[in-house]
Amino acid sequence: MFEFIEKPFGMLLMWLYDVVSNYGVALILFAIIVKVLLLPFQMKAKRGTMNQTRLQPQINELKKKHGANKTKLNEETMKLYKEEGVKPMSGCLWSLIPFPILLALYAAIRQPITMMMGVAKELVVFDEKANLFGKISELLNNAGFTHSGSTTYLQLDQARFISDHPELMDSLHKLSEKIQAVNFNFLGIDLGVVPSWKVWEFDWSSPSAWWPSLFLFLIPVISAAAQLVSTLIMKKVNPMPQLDPDNPGTGSMNTMMLMMPVISLLFGFTMPAAISIYWFAGSVLQTIQEVVLTKHYNKVFEREAEVKNERRRIREEEQEQKRLEVERLKAEGAYVNPNVSKDKLRAAERQERERKRAEWEKAHGTKAREGIENEEEPSKVGARQFARGRAYIPDRFEYDETETTDDQESDDRAAEDE
Repeated sequence: MFEFIEKPFGMLLMWLYDVVSNYGVALILFAIIVKVLLLPFQMKAKRGTMNQTRLQPQINELKKKHGANKTKLNEETMKLYKEEGVKPMSGCLWSLIPFPILLALYAAIRQPITMMMGVAKELVVFDEKANLFGKISELLNNAGFTHSGSTTYLQLDQARFISDHPELMDSLHKLSEKIQAVNFNFLGIDLGVVPSWKVWEFDWSSPSAWWPSLFLFLIPVISAAAQLVSTLIMKKVNPMPQLDPDNPGTGSMNTMMLMMPVISLLFGFTMPAAISIYWFAGSVLQTIQEVVLTKHYNKVFEREAEVKNERRRIREEEQEQKRLEVERLKAEGAYVNPNVSKDKLRAAERQERERKRAEWEKAHGTKAREGIENEEEPSKVGARQFARGRAYIPDRFEYDETETTDDQESDDRAAEDE
């Protein structure tokens, strides 16, 4: 169903095995490559988780302030997340990416002939109900291969049988040149075997009998322990956000981290030991990654905090300068509130005109000069608002007729003398 995902991973695992000629080492290298490929996504998840943790004090303050109003609390919390660029579920979503890869690897491990080697499925398919075998399966059955268990691990057992009988390779290559022998041993343990947790059923007669079984038993336990240590280190270097019933992301991340060791142990005793080797390597790499990324993002957040504090300081200085300027203008009586509506401004202007008109009428009377068409405002002529200018005063320059008469008489006498 998901062969388009499973086959590339199977081919990668096969290529790694061809390079190092060791199945266990190939699994470890596979884990390293996967970790490198997922690093950008893991970095994004790590940043989101650490950001969410850093906001916890502010969220607690919002709870104290709006604890009784859940709607307002959620609105303010989402507003805070938006301002800080935090997505509560991002860490949980990105952490789910390794699971499809694990399932694809599991398919490659249990079907090495078709997924890793790329042999046509028709050559090995086995229909238990119809009792049908592919040509490769028929050849192996005729050579003494028997499989009494579930068909889930049929190909894995066939690959192990091929590895133990190299004399069959010539006959197998006639059916498919892609097939090859894969040695599943790692440190003397067959990684194609499913570990058993029933310790009391082991053969304790001699070390050669119980040591492989005990080692297989310890592989899932060690894998789960490594996952637990990784979880504890992650919680120590970067404390997870407190459980918040209003934020499903916090509960999901905490629950997932606590469940991972249990899942590792469960998978270890229900799948081939190769899965536990991969999981162990992944846990070790995850621990290293968490420590390194935590140090890296702590420095990043410190730099960002310095930039934010500097911007806040500049903004506060500008606000203080504006406040002082407003105080100065208020003291001089020249302050105009920019937030006042246009209607209020026009009303204030009308009041000022009325005040000036009243002062002018008080000083000059309502008809200080004949011919003034508008008694309310000397500068206005008819419908024209400022026909004579805003600063127009009719009696700015006084006119004295006696001075004019005296000047005229002086001029007449001067003319007669000439």
